[in-house]
Amino acid sequence: MNPNPAGRHAHALRPPHLTQHRHKPDVPHAHNYAHTLQVNTRLAAYNRMKESVTELANGYTARRTLYEKLRAKIEEVVQMKFASFMRRRDHHGHLVIDHTHGTLQLQVKPRAETNANARAMKDLGSLSGAWLGAGIEWGGHR
Repeated sequence: MNPNPAGRHAHALRPPHLTQHRHKPDVPHAHNYAHTLQVNTRLAAYNRMKESVTELANGYTARRTLYEKLRAKIEEVVQMKFASFMRRRDHHGHLVIDHTHGTLQLQVKPRAETNANARAMKDLGSLSGAWLGAGIEWGGHR
């Protein structure tokens, strides 16, 4: 004997909220899941790469800034040393460094031009080389 008086149709006796067919939450189809996983993996790799590039760019900027400060300080020291060297010989000298064009100019005024009582220099090569007063190139630039 069937203990359930309603028989096989026992769900007909249940309240409506219990008689609705309950589905498990939608599980993505295998191909959608694989695609989502692939997209998420690539997105994570992209974000890691983007972070690395940002760190490299920030590092480059910091190194470039330090390089420019160092270069400016070296240029300042070299200009002071050159001017001091020229003063010791009773000349007026100035160094012009053009990093953009890669040139170095040494500007020298001999004694006669800086001091009316001093005797004039006949040979500028005696200042410390015949190249003084001319532009010098480095790094293949002009």
